[in-house]
Formats: sequence, C-alpha cells, structure tokens
Amino acid sequence: EEDLRTEARERAMESLKSFVALNKVVELEGLEVTEEDLEEHAEELSTRYGLPVDRVVQMISQEEYFDSYQSRVLQKKALKVLMDQASIIDKEVTREEIEKGLTEGETSDDA
Repeated sequence: EEDLRTEARERAMESLKSFVALNKVVELEGLEVTEEDLEEHAEELSTRYGLPVDRVVQMISQEEYFDSYQSRVLQKKALKVLMDQASIIDKEVTREEIEKGLTEGETSDDA
C-alpha cells in the first residue's frame, strides 16, 4: 500500500511539474485560445468520441466545462511550441553509458 502511495505521489508531482512548466510557456509566449482553436478542439473530440460537432461545441461552451477545455487547448499549444523548438540528436551510446546515466539520475533525485 505504501508503494502505491509513493508511486501515486510521484506521478502527481510529475503531472504538476508538467502543468506548471507548460503554463509558464503559455505566459512567456503570450499564447491565447482563439475561436478557431476551440473549433479545432471540438472537431478532434467529435471524431474521437463519435459525437456530432455541434453537440461537442454545446458541451465545450457550458460554463462548468469551458475553462477546462480552454486550459487543454493552451497546454496543447504550449507543448507544440516546445516541440517546434526542440532539436533531436541521434547519438549512439553504449549500455554502460545508459546504465551510468540511470544511476546518476537516481542519485540526484534521491538528494
């Protein structure tokens, strides 16, 4: 039971860190949700859940859900900014280098 709590706590902390980081990107980049963004999100949800777009728009527009959908769209836009700016480096590493990196990562997280 303690292991489950620890694991849940770790997942919650990672989610919180991601949320805070993406919100900082939103702030720094001055990202906003446009009507077009909401329409695209409605179309995605419509396809995913097999609902008519107008029904999804109705749901998104409800006051109790609007902030949540708006936040999701902003987070998605922030992630896109990060992905667009990321550079992927293809590098060969040995098994020893991977294991060393994992060990060092565990040591720094435990501190």
